Amino acid sequence: MKQYKKRVSLYPGISASTVGAIGELRAAADLLAKGYEVFVAGSPGASCDLVTLRDGVCLRIEVRTAYYTADGGVSYAIHPRDRGRQDHYAAILPDRIVYVPELAQN
Repeated sequence: MKQYKKRVSLYPGISASTVGAIGELRAAADLLAKGYEVFVAGSPGASCDLVTLRDGVCLRIEVRTAYYTADGGVSYAIHPRDRGRQDHYAAILPDRIVYVPELAQN
């Protein structure tokens, strides 16, 4: 049986759904600062968390709480049902947000 290390929450004592909402708000603010218009899903069952628009290009963003691995990499969950439902993942780390694949630069 594979053993997993317990992950340390970014926000101890706060529910996972609230941590997810915080991540979505952080990603939305970051994308706004990068010059995107940002639209937030109206339902937790939506196919993606955020939709952005810039220069006529629409992108679907799926936000994930992420963790650093022991070797300094970034780890976050990808569910099989989500494959192909987004253009980018926003991996929310304590100190930064990583977009996979990277967002196009201005």
